[in-house]
Amino acid sequence: NQSLFNNVGLGERNFQAKADEYESNCYNPSYTATDWINLTSSNQRIIGELKFNTSSNEAEIELNVTVPVNELPREAVATINITVE
Repeated sequence: NQSLFNNVGLGERNFQAKADEYESNCYNPSYTATDWINLTSSNQRIIGELKFNTSSNEAEIELNVTVPVNELPREAVATINITVE
């Protein structure tokens, strides 16, 4: 629920995620964030309908963290909960 940065809140492009195929055709792209989405404190679907067959069942979640230019050096911590349904 808290931003990584003092000068930029959640929901901005400084903290983003997207899905990527580790094995081709491993999820339904209609229900998957394949472009960068800004992370917020709300639940967000990143991978939708991950397939469970042995030949195509691995995906990745990529993170983009961009430190704002006016941010002072400090330790920053983020917790990301992954829920599988």
